[in-house]
Amino acid sequence: MSAHSETSAASRPVLAAWRAWFGRFEGWAAGGVATLLGAASAVAHAPLHIWPLQLAAVTALVWLIDAAAEKENSRLKSAFWRAWCFGFGAFLVGLFWIVNAFLARGPAFAPFGPLADLALAGGLALFWGAGGLICALFWRRDWRRVFLFSAVFGLVEFARGTLFGGLPWNLPAYVWPAGGAVSQSASVLGAYGLSALTLFAFAAPATLAGPDERPWARAAAPILAFTLFGTLFTLGWSRLANAENVVVAGVELRLVQADISQADKWLPENQNDVIERYLSLTRQDGLETRSHVIWPESALPLLLLEQPRVLDSVAATVGSDRVLITGVVRRDATNPVNQRYYNSLIALPIRDGAPD
Repeated sequence: MSAHSETSAASRPVLAAWRAWFGRFEGWAAGGVATLLGAASAVAHAPLHIWPLQLAAVTALVWLIDAAAEKENSRLKSAFWRAWCFGFGAFLVGLFWIVNAFLARGPAFAPFGPLADLALAGGLALFWGAGGLICALFWRRDWRRVFLFSAVFGLVEFARGTLFGGLPWNLPAYVWPAGGAVSQSASVLGAYGLSALTLFAFAAPATLAGPDERPWARAAAPILAFTLFGTLFTLGWSRLANAENVVVAGVELRLVQADISQADKWLPENQNDVIERYLSLTRQDGLETRSHVIWPESALPLLLLEQPRVLDSVAATVGSDRVLITGVVRRDATNPVNQRYYNSLIALPIRDGAPD
């Protein structure tokens, strides 16, 4: 090693030590570390948005794949396992809220909540496992590996959000608060484009402690990532600063939230009471001055579009001069054998008891 290389190595002892530490783990231990890293990365999302945790976690995942790629006989298996565990930890924490859906149905359903979280996290993590395997096939011991990593896992996230109905929950792009400066770039790049760039930026620091001894090669990716996101932040900030707040004349909203517990809402014997509660809140004084009435997601515990009687009651309450906006469960009944259900947002100008 030349004197210049020794100096370069000495300037990055902390990251090099961390890379070596992650490279020590094998088998179940490596999987456990990857799971903890994935779980930490989930905290980068709402409501906390502690994005440096995902930066540290993704950087460490690159180092874990570095170690897996060095195994002659098990590099594909090791890379799959480590990436799968990372995804499992991320989805297990990020999807914790689905447990509440079972708790709300009562004690008989409560034990199935954690099982559903485990099963869904494990299934979604298969996408990340596949990404780790693909990376191991083409992995390089230099700066190019972070470009490969971000491209592969960017496609993995697109596949996860698209295939089999798709569940684009907690995409990497979502670490940037919605409406903030960086999130403005999604108007051009889309959520998946911004996700791929975010993965690149968070993987880039891994090259600082990589095996490549060329100083420019170690620094190129981090410098590019810093420049890229500095540009995105500046453009986003400028876009927000120059945005106009436009008030649309004649739009007056009534927001209705009945504050009914999920445990009570879905009991069949409470259906009529829930409907009447929403209608009663909607018809309170001042409705005649409102142009739109907004109900929450799945406000009514029924298939609203298939209930003419309920639509008649809603029409009589809302009136023909305003629009009702609400979330509904919608069924595609064109195939009786394999019916599909959708969570939909509808806007109903209601006239004569039926939507236009």
